[in-house]
Amino acid sequence: MRPLRFSGCVGLWVSMQALILQVMNHVPMATAVVVEIPLAPDLKDYFLLNWKAFVNIGHQTDKLRAIKDQKCPTGDQLDPSTAKVISKDMFSSTLSYLIRKLRLAEDQLNQAIKLMQDYYLSDPSKLEKLLSDYGFQDITGAEEARDRLVQYREIFFENLQSFGRLSAWLDKWPGEKYPSANDATKNLMKLSWRIEGATKDNLSQENKLQVDTDVRAHTLKAFQDSRTLVTESEELAHSAMVWAKENLTYPFKQYAHNDFTVAMVFKRMQTWFRCWEPPLSTIANEIANKLGPFPIWERED
Repeated sequence: MRPLRFSGCVGLWVSMQALILQVMNHVPMATAVVVEIPLAPDLKDYFLLNWKAFVNIGHQTDKLRAIKDQKCPTGDQLDPSTAKVISKDMFSSTLSYLIRKLRLAEDQLNQAIKLMQDYYLSDPSKLEKLLSDYGFQDITGAEEARDRLVQYREIFFENLQSFGRLSAWLDKWPGEKYPSANDATKNLMKLSWRIEGATKDNLSQENKLQVDTDVRAHTLKAFQDSRTLVTESEELAHSAMVWAKENLTYPFKQYAHNDFTVAMVFKRMQTWFRCWEPPLSTIANEIANKLGPFPIWERED
């Protein structure tokens, strides 16, 4: 069986991981130019001039926080939100849970294939019955379906790790209502710095903010790559659902009275990825097209 042709998703996963780690950990860029910008009047004027863009970005960041913490959490072990998700008994809404269901189906299919191989020699009538139950013509068809299911699961597991890191990165991002529910202006001011890779730790005693002028481009690319990964993953989940409806229709068992099909799992995955797309797209668009240039003042020697 030919491997799945979805190298773009894997390439984006690697690129996004590197970008997020670089921006999150404030690693200096190769072409970095560090500038010091006075809090007043430069930074305050810049903030007021771009107020509408920061409000929009902050609002969408709050939406992402709700998505990753409640509506469509990752469940990844690297995601700090996972502990809260488990404590609130919301793990079944995570991407990790859906991947585990694919693994459960894979394990049950492996057991069935082993029985098929045994029956091939010992009891052809039982083999025919088992093949019919699973919707296969022969053992080779069952093995090919199993192998394709493994490929899908491995790709989505890589995506899970990527979204776990993205969620951890977003935990550090201020929004309109975070971290202070009663001071949107202060939150959005911190957000304006975060886009440039700066925090209050980069503010000197002379009230000058040290900023790496290359970080915004990398921040933007991290959001753009995340949006693209979501879109491509949603498309892959749809293709997987169509494939499963045609090739793997057997109702697998999670509990004694809880059957599920692989197509149902892929459909839920498609919904999960779609959940993340609107705020990621809006943030990327605001940074790219609505946010004015950051003020440049004096280079740090």
